Amino acid sequence: MTGFLTRLYQTTHPPKSVRDREAWQRDITERTNDHSERLKEHDALLRPVDETFTGLTERLIGALARACPDGLAEQFFDFEELLSALPGTTEDALTEAAQDLISLGLVEERSSIGAESLRPTQAFYERFDNRVMLEWHSKGTRHDAAVIASLMLEMKERRSAELHTLTTWPLRRFNPALVHLKNKHPEWCWRDHSHSDYSTIGLLIDAKERAGLRRFIATVEREAGH
Repeated sequence: MTGFLTRLYQTTHPPKSVRDREAWQRDITERTNDHSERLKEHDALLRPVDETFTGLTERLIGALARACPDGLAEQFFDFEELLSALPGTTEDALTEAAQDLISLGLVEERSSIGAESLRPTQAFYERFDNRVMLEWHSKGTRHDAAVIASLMLEMKERRSAELHTLTTWPLRRFNPALVHLKNKHPEWCWRDHSHSDYSTIGLLIDAKERAGLRRFIATVEREAGH
């Protein structure tokens, strides 16, 4: 009986060394899982599209990328506008081309009586901007987001309008990058945009946000091989 009670006590009250080892194992498991998720996310960002967009779909990508004025993924474009921007195209052909992008979540459609319209999504900007808007000389939306994060840290600037001025970028480039950073850390204290030209008025930065900004910048630099 004494041996049984001893074993029972050891089971319900393991020594500190055992508890410490179990805590360490749990911590390692959580860190490994977190690292695996980050690797999956990184691979998804770098993976080329499976589909090769050619012909009218490729032309539609270019038309939508350049028609969007502010990069907020809010403005819809009527088929009539797009047909004018894509001469020689029929409505049926445009519908087919649009479905290639809609099915991948790169474009959203809106239907009303007698009218169809399309708008690019944030995923559209992140996938195509550095391929279409070549005059920006951008390395991609994610890299642009790291530039904004650096300005937040170095210049201690947290208001979107001032950050936009510091980058000297057009709104069309600035907003997708800011949204990318915001989407990566929605738990931060972002201020609502309240019908402004930006996706957010700015960020309230404290120790948590500063640490997160540093991690984000370091991650993007590692991805770029720096």
